[in-house]
Amino acid sequence: MIADLQAIRDALYNSPLSKYKKCILAVSGGIDSMVLLDAIAQYKATIPPSSVFSECSVAYINHNLREESDEEALFVKEESEKRQMSCVVLSWSNCETYTHRTQKKKMHGLEEKARLARYRLLWKHAAEIQANCVVTAHQLDDQWETFLMRLKRGSGLKGLCSPHSLTSIDDIHLLRPFHKISRSTIENWRTYYQIPVKHDVTNNDRQQERARLRRMTNLLKNEGLSLPHFAKTIERLQSAQQTIQSITDEKWHDHNNIKIYTWGYIDMAAPVLLSGSYDEIHLNILSKALASVGGYKGQKKYAVHTKNNETLLRKIQFDIQNDLKCHYVTAQTRIEYNRRHKILRFSREIARNKPEKTQLYKNKRTFFDNRFLCTPKLDCTHSLQFVSWSIGYYSKDFFDACKDNFLKNNMQYLFNHNTNTDLLCTVPILHCFSPQNEDIYGIPSSPDYDTDILEYKAYYANGKTCHISIPFIVRFTPIHGFLYDI
Repeated sequence: MIADLQAIRDALYNSPLSKYKKCILAVSGGIDSMVLLDAIAQYKATIPPSSVFSECSVAYINHNLREESDEEALFVKEESEKRQMSCVVLSWSNCETYTHRTQKKKMHGLEEKARLARYRLLWKHAAEIQANCVVTAHQLDDQWETFLMRLKRGSGLKGLCSPHSLTSIDDIHLLRPFHKISRSTIENWRTYYQIPVKHDVTNNDRQQERARLRRMTNLLKNEGLSLPHFAKTIERLQSAQQTIQSITDEKWHDHNNIKIYTWGYIDMAAPVLLSGSYDEIHLNILSKALASVGGYKGQKKYAVHTKNNETLLRKIQFDIQNDLKCHYVTAQTRIEYNRRHKILRFSREIARNKPEKTQLYKNKRTFFDNRFLCTPKLDCTHSLQFVSWSIGYYSKDFFDACKDNFLKNNMQYLFNHNTNTDLLCTVPILHCFSPQNEDIYGIPSSPDYDTDILEYKAYYANGKTCHISIPFIVRFTPIHGFLYDI
């Protein structure tokens, strides 16, 4: 048992946890996350005062799926406060009702929806409090179960590779310090320190896919498929995947063939999806484009190599090779092929799923449409920064109704006047009221694709230019397979 305790301590000390100034621990009240909470509390008490690691808080995700959720939230909050950590409860408001009568019908896909909602809430909270690391308690047995789930679905190499111990998304790092720690080792820590935990009854519910596979892993262990053997296989798969990923990244960052425009669309040279016979790389590139342009709403796993993506790739390749008109809408992304210039354009499709305009605040970073990060300018002193600002997309009717088409005309030049109003409707526009109650609109002023920062200039609704400082920095944040990697 002592060796198990030391293994957990070593996992934390060998992790990059001490490099992060502000961390969020995702704690559910179960054994894994409660041991993580206790181990990090002990770790925090032993690190030198000079360490960068200084602030650690807890987040409990209430999925609103079980009656016990409120009780568990209170339990996690109390246990966190005992260890001198604050705790916030994040609620999933778009959950499905979980009842015995509708359980079978609703259970399909519910686990995945809850998982995606969990990460969205954690990332939103991290951005709001400017944390740079989210820590979860995923352990080795979890990875084995995930491997079997993906094997069952026919996943490719990337899908079968378990998540790495550290993943970076939008400047926020996802850390899994227990990724090489077994469930039995964690149980020994809990027993030794007598840590109270809450047991989720759905963990033993055979309606849950993971619960069924957990029983299967026990049978496999009896047949000699041990966790160390599994870990060695995963290391080899990850080595092969890293080689493929490095080739993909090299192609993705080739600005001669793929141009990622600041206002949220991508132009891709057609040969990128045709060269060679490396379908896995082609799928990676297509997935990156869909994830970046469509965002990660969670209704679909845009970045996953599903049969839908494979079918889409085949159709696009066929259209390009036969010089046919190409127009597809999938994963909130519009794909169009310019036969003259041999260019594929990926742009945001918002006709059927238009996001609401989002309020911006003086001291708070905000995500809009899960694609644009809006950060207050610290050096902006103009009085208008205290006026209510919002960011959103605007319709064709809005552009057509503008006096003298001042917004439409000034935005058309961003696309070299070679576009229709549809594309303008996918560009984020800032809006506020002046102290004189006049509409002021901020529109992008630079067509540069070598930076992800949008520069804005302001106009009064009457068509006059405003000489004011826009109090927000708007940054396009391509997701690049966010959902898939976690």
